[in-house]
Amino acid sequence: MKPRRFPSLVAAVFVILPLIVPAQPAPNPQPAAPRLHRPAGRLPEGWNAEIEQFLKQLCQTYATVDTYRDQGRVTMVQQQGKVKTTTEMPMELSFKRPNRLFLDAGQHQVACDGKSLVIAVGALRQYTSRPAPAKLERKHLEASSVMGGVEQGHPELIDLCIRPDAYDLWQKQMIATRWKPGVTVRETSCRVLEYETLDHTIVRIFADSSRMLLLKVEAESTNEMGVITVNYDLGTVALNGPINDGEFAFTPPQSFRRVGQFGGAFEQQDHLPKPNDDAAQPVAIIGRKAALISGQDLQGRPFAPEELRGKVALLFFWSLAGGQYSLISMPVVQNVADHFQSDPNVIVLGISGDADKRDLIRQMMDRKKCSFRTVLDEGQSLRHAYEIGGEPTFVIVDSEGKVAWARLGAPPTLRQDLLRELSAARNKRVSK
Repeated sequence: MKPRRFPSLVAAVFVILPLIVPAQPAPNPQPAAPRLHRPAGRLPEGWNAEIEQFLKQLCQTYATVDTYRDQGRVTMVQQQGKVKTTTEMPMELSFKRPNRLFLDAGQHQVACDGKSLVIAVGALRQYTSRPAPAKLERKHLEASSVMGGVEQGHPELIDLCIRPDAYDLWQKQMIATRWKPGVTVRETSCRVLEYETLDHTIVRIFADSSRMLLLKVEAESTNEMGVITVNYDLGTVALNGPINDGEFAFTPPQSFRRVGQFGGAFEQQDHLPKPNDDAAQPVAIIGRKAALISGQDLQGRPFAPEELRGKVALLFFWSLAGGQYSLISMPVVQNVADHFQSDPNVIVLGISGDADKRDLIRQMMDRKKCSFRTVLDEGQSLRHAYEIGGEPTFVIVDSEGKVAWARLGAPPTLRQDLLRELSAARNKRVSK
């Protein structure tokens, strides 16, 4: 078996389409629905012993499997008024306990062959490589889930395979559950469970009734930005079948460059310090003093650190290489900026890694009706200072200049999350 080569991604598609079909702002944006609360000890609405047994059996299937393989596809649809944008990507997963993994998630790939853990981003033509852990844990995986992990109430398959607390985390995010009529998926009879998460996302899981494993997942979130639907079809699923270790190996194409951190301008050399396993996890910077921000904005005006002093700030790290996730985040960030526009103590600031593409960035923001101030990150210095391991990344800095919150990726609940965390940081400032 030949080692895998990761294909380069056609990032230009995600750059050009928004210029052709601009996103339209919602006519009358409404405040985000607050995150729901489930008191400790209270079960989700509609919960019963049958649902509990069903979910525990599902989790047990993945927790005890020796090998797992699927060849799925994710379809993401964003509907804003009459404009519908559809994005499709492969989502192939192979896993062999305790530390073999191959994930092709379209924009990024993760490969662990037991010797090295490699994460590659085709749009950047870069990859990171570090020694493989003896046992895979979520903290080792920089790549974020398309739908969100079990702690957001979504059945992330990697979490189900490697997290012993997956069931508890998953169930705690459910506010209501209900059975739906059974259906047939690829000639297989499936039970269908629908539930609502604390963040108002409706999730439907389709499970093979005999093998107790997932064949399909649907998630839908609705807010003033429109409706976002994610359909995850797992394709052919195989449990406990033979998987050659060579299938988890990675051979980088000649055009790919090894780096210590994605977006960096240097090649990783033996004499350079090895990256920390958690270097790209945004949670690592929470509680730290935020790096000072200075530079030039998109209009050529200087931006000085004093402009953030004593204020609460949302920093939106993005670039063209961030693909569709950066692009679908832009109108959400604009909506958050509009929400706080009358508050002089809150600033929303974009930080773009495309300093050499000023005209294209300006044109894209105009087409998407986005006017939030954007600083150009010359030399990727801000990206390195904030240890950004992927895009989009969102960082909230409190009025004392410390990082209060950070997130990598753009889940369907992004707007609610940003409003909630910004409001909490602002209220903390006001109470002092």
